[in-house]
Amino acid sequence: METSNVLELVRKEVQQYFIDEYVLLKDTIEAIEIRNDEDMGRAGEFRKKVNDFVKKIEEKRKSAVKPFNDLVKDINSEYKTALNLFEPLLKKIDDKCKPYLLEVARAKEEAAEIARAKELAEMERKKQEAAKLAQETEQDVFVDIAANLSEEQEKLAEKEIVVHKNVKSDSVSTALIDNWKYRVINENEVDRALCCPDDKKIKAAMKGKDKELKEGAFKLAGIEFYNEPFLSSRAR
Repeated sequence: METSNVLELVRKEVQQYFIDEYVLLKDTIEAIEIRNDEDMGRAGEFRKKVNDFVKKIEEKRKSAVKPFNDLVKDINSEYKTALNLFEPLLKKIDDKCKPYLLEVARAKEEAAEIARAKELAEMERKKQEAAKLAQETEQDVFVDIAANLSEEQEKLAEKEIVVHKNVKSDSVSTALIDNWKYRVINENEVDRALCCPDDKKIKAAMKGKDKELKEGAFKLAGIEFYNEPFLSSRAR
């Protein structure tokens, strides 16, 4: 069956069994006022009805998508078979290329450092000449030249050397891109601001402690416990 036909059937079912019922229930529930046990009992009955619809909708949704999920799973499996062949090939050629590209980058950085050192030395020579002329002639223009050269020297010395870790062929440029990651080497030294409480462990610690929680006797440092009750309605 084509997906467009399936979607049309689902739309009709949703409209017929759920949207129409929603319209009937909406005004009734919005008008409910709870002033006594009888009102509460009536509200509970409507709540159970709505909750049953919620469960039914989810059941219908899962049933409708299951064949497609199974198909997607099978399709993914077939493509994964091909990926499992090609991805190791990609890793093999990456492992061959990375050392060469790293050496290319090292050589470029070294050449750039040498070029900068020569440029700084030339600036220093010109600065010394300007300082000497300023002293001999007492002209402010040479003082300014020396000061400007000092500023340029500082900027050049602080400027980050950036080299492209790439090699080009006639049709492809292959590059090594920085991709910074991290590994924890000592958990005790990690800044607490970067740590996240373990939700599963906290909930496991709370399990079976209802009495202590109610009495406020159960404590965990840095954590506040509060009660947020939810409703449950079931047939008698």
